[in-house]
Amino acid sequence: MRSYHIYLIKDNIAKHYFGQEEKLFQLFKDFRSARDKHMKEVLYRQIRFVSHQLDAGKFKTLLQTACKLMTDYTYEDPIHYLKSKRPFSEATLELQGRELKMTSQGTSDMEVTFFEILRKLDGHFLAVNFQARQCAWLNPIKNADFLQSKVDLISRDSVH
Repeated sequence: MRSYHIYLIKDNIAKHYFGQEEKLFQLFKDFRSARDKHMKEVLYRQIRFVSHQLDAGKFKTLLQTACKLMTDYTYEDPIHYLKSKRPFSEATLELQGRELKMTSQGTSDMEVTFFEILRKLDGHFLAVNFQARQCAWLNPIKNADFLQSKVDLISRDSVH
């Protein structure tokens, strides 16, 4: 089973750290492994600085709209599912605070479908696979300026 943590990185941070994704990876990894309460709080503040809080209601609506014609898509609050039998592929996507958590198994077809949907919603999603020690932009930043206007996924209350 593959597992991804997906973050919506703020525009100016994404542009600054394009090509230096390993620094963002290290921040998220350090936060996950921090044992000291003070250190965890400091790292969480840094994560709040670099990433957006997604609005759960808007995200749910946008994802359901994007998937409404897909026969392989189901939603059971709070988890979005994509499942295919031939070839076997399944992926789940759930909003958990400042991150989206995706798990998948089988072929990569369904995870790629979720990644493509997210990429179209916003060009600054960063996917992190802690087990494989990998991270990547869902849409390369150098192309982000040429994209159509972004969907407003950001909660107005969470802008800091």
